Amino acid sequence: MADEPVGEVKALVVYELTQFTDTEGRSLTRLCPIDHPGEPLPVRYRGRAIRVEGKAQTVFEFEILAESAVDAFEKFDAQMKEAGAKLDQPKVVLAAGTPKIDAFRAQRLRRFRGNGG
Repeated sequence: MADEPVGEVKALVVYELTQFTDTEGRSLTRLCPIDHPGEPLPVRYRGRAIRVEGKAQTVFEFEILAESAVDAFEKFDAQMKEAGAKLDQPKVVLAAGTPKIDAFRAQRLRRFRGNGG
């Protein structure tokens, strides 16, 4: 039991972060993998934007597939709009008494034999 393999262990990935800002106020982070064993990892770019609605502000980040920082800034607006549209999608919240919650609770009770787990 204790000596059975639990699962594949992933190697730790450490990134060097570099921040960029352009004259239009867009913010970009470049993540360069450092000393990663095995296959070389790609450089990643993440955009950061603030969405203002009335008095509420929402800060969100999004991945940008790019070859360079300049390329990432060229793709920034399109990726920001796509990520912002995902914020508008309605979230599904399940309340107690709905069939999915009741089925989950019944499954959990069967699995843990009602031991409070």
